[in-house]
Amino acid sequence: MMTTTETTIGLTEADRAFVAEVEECRRPTLSHLDHVRLAWVLLVETSDLEAALARLGPALRRFARSKGHPEKFDEALTRRWTEAIAGRIAASGAVARWDGFVAANADLFSRSSVSATRQGTS
Repeated sequence: MMTTTETTIGLTEADRAFVAEVEECRRPTLSHLDHVRLAWVLLVETSDLEAALARLGPALRRFARSKGHPEKFDEALTRRWTEAIAGRIAASGAVARWDGFVAANADLFSRSSVSATRQGTS
């Protein structure tokens, strides 16, 4: 049974509000965890890598520009991370809630994983 804070496919109202904050550039900053969450929500919502990227790229580009750092947006890095996250979602066999995804994929948040993906070696 769905609660009042849960919507479809494991997404909550908090997940949707988070996406709106990013897309409207209302968050002060975006951490690595925030980037992964944004990609995860869009992948779960669309069930399609290219559709998620079509929304994710412009949102991150706009966010970086709004904070005065357009150079921080890296399209290739965004694609690599989104592909990695999509692979984890596909491998899980079911879409978990965000906290479950984080717990099951802690390695995505390690410093070595971030460094390897930045270098294109993951």
